[in-house]
Amino acid sequence: MTDAHETRERLARKAVLLEKIAANTATQGRFVRRREMRGLGRLLRERAALIGELAAVNKQLAGERLGGLLAAEARALIARQREITTACEHVIQQAAAELGRIAGEIAASRTKRRMKTVYVDTWQRAARGSCLNVRG
Repeated sequence: MTDAHETRERLARKAVLLEKIAANTATQGRFVRRREMRGLGRLLRERAALIGELAAVNKQLAGERLGGLLAAEARALIARQREITTACEHVIQQAAAELGRIAGEIAASRTKRRMKTVYVDTWQRAARGSCLNVRG
């Protein structure tokens, strides 16, 4: 009886961890969409800790024999874990794409500023100083 009770507690702990990871992933998605890269480090550290705990729970559950209702609950949690993994991968792809767009915008901004300082400002200074030798 104690083994079934411990297994049920581990499954409950796994469900809680999965929901925390799902909430963390949703928050990461919002941060990426709003281009708030500052808070992502904290979220990634929290997610790494949650994944570490989940791995420990999965390791404990791997050696146990599940029967009946517990097996059905375990299959549902495995399906939920796959969904969350897919969502995590999607958020990571979004973050990589957003990072590429931000890098492109920064490069374009630097190029524009360089062009302005090298060509436009140089010609404007030359045009202003060209009247120095005119007799008047």
